[in-house]
Amino acid sequence: MNEVNPKDGRTVREVYTNKKGGFCTECGGTVESFGGLEKCPFCGTKGVPCVFQDDVNIVINWHELRILCVWAENWALQCDKAKDGGLQKTIISIMRRLHAQHLDKAQESPLSLLAEIAQIKEKYSGTEVEGL
Repeated sequence: MNEVNPKDGRTVREVYTNKKGGFCTECGGTVESFGGLEKCPFCGTKGVPCVFQDDVNIVINWHELRILCVWAENWALQCDKAKDGGLQKTIISIMRRLHAQHLDKAQESPLSLLAEIAQIKEKYSGTEVEGL
């Protein structure tokens, strides 16, 4: 939650403390108010933003979270192939925010299958992965 957003230079925690406003689901840009906005002022997406007041804490096992993320990543990839969409970008943005909350776990076992495959290729140089 202390990751600095390059779009506005503030951390989510800095904006979160006032419990007003929220952030863009795609780029993570934070705003103190949604008044008058028709799209994200940082990336231009017209997707529904996240409201800080809707934040919740959830207890989940990291392995369970990985399963959900890998399935979401795969589904987004399939949807984006079927039509020109940006669902995978949104899923990746959500996973980045989850990673930032648990950097130790994310480095040990990434939430993304693509990131895990990249780790394997790095660890075992010369490894080829087929079928992706």
